[in-house]
Amino acid sequence: MALDQDAVKKVLETCCQNLGIDAWGVSTPPYDIEYTLLKWIRCGYHGKMSYLARNYSLRSNPAYFIPYTKRVISFAASYGIGIDSTGRFASYALGKDYHSRMSLALSRITRELKTNFGGKYFYLVDSFPIPEREAAVKAGLGWIGKSGNLIVPGVGPNVYLAEILTDLEIDNTLHNTDHHSCGDCRKCIDACPGKALTGDGTVDSTKCISYYSTEIREAPPEDLRREWNGRFFGCETCVAVCPHVKKRTSWDGDDSTPLPDDLFHELPHLGKSRWKGTVLERFSKKKLMYDYIMCVSSSLDKLSNPEIENAAGFIGEFRINLSFIRKTWPDDQQLLKLVNWAEDILFKISNRDFL
Repeated sequence: MALDQDAVKKVLETCCQNLGIDAWGVSTPPYDIEYTLLKWIRCGYHGKMSYLARNYSLRSNPAYFIPYTKRVISFAASYGIGIDSTGRFASYALGKDYHSRMSLALSRITRELKTNFGGKYFYLVDSFPIPEREAAVKAGLGWIGKSGNLIVPGVGPNVYLAEILTDLEIDNTLHNTDHHSCGDCRKCIDACPGKALTGDGTVDSTKCISYYSTEIREAPPEDLRREWNGRFFGCETCVAVCPHVKKRTSWDGDDSTPLPDDLFHELPHLGKSRWKGTVLERFSKKKLMYDYIMCVSSSLDKLSNPEIENAAGFIGEFRINLSFIRKTWPDDQQLLKLVNWAEDILFKISNRDFL
């Protein structure tokens, strides 16, 4: 019996509207990414993310991993911009963990599809080595901007991406190329703190704040530390300056952050339960120490003399916490490198002329 294409698309459209998902589309793998990915790897732009260089040729086709895959259904859902007034957290990390929120939505869509049409399904949110941006472009959701982010018309680059792999032979959605261009705009390129954007949609991870704050345990280069400006997790400068940002709220209304108020005072001594249910739960305590030191040190380094005097109590706590970190992880040379750097900053500000 032939698949009722209109009925399938009606179910997808209705589900997305009910759940708040902004865009969806269907494409057929494989995806033409091998040359681009290999060039990116050979340039060293993947940094220490060695897993991206392994079996890179297999990433073009999800069927290598889920053999029954005949179609990929791509979804894009907005996240709020500029919600954290402190600038410590990239907006996509605020609220409850988006992996859980998106997974719940996709499980509901999968259930509706299976109930109405049968078939096999596998849904994923940042959990599988497939080229999700390229799949989304091929499905007509938008284009890859100069920032390397998928830009969804009417929404912007501030989107979560997720997919459902299926054996249903759904017709591909149309690939509209009319709006697929950033034109002469260079706002993201010029605003990037680490100058990580090459101009053609490629990102040099080794110059990207997000890479150091979310992907690896390594002290950032000193020139990049000077651009940190109090960030704790991620960086969204390239997203925030994009003129295509049209929707500034989250797809499901979860624009709050449940992180504890004492996070920046007592983080080295807190248990992981204090940030349970957030994106931070996915990271080790040691990794968060890197981010904690970078956040506080880069903030203190920018303070004026009156601000330093007002923050004397916090600075004293930070000094004690650095000592605690040094004693707790004495064998992590990269972490100790940051501790030394932070202590140098404390020494420098303590010797300022306050007269």
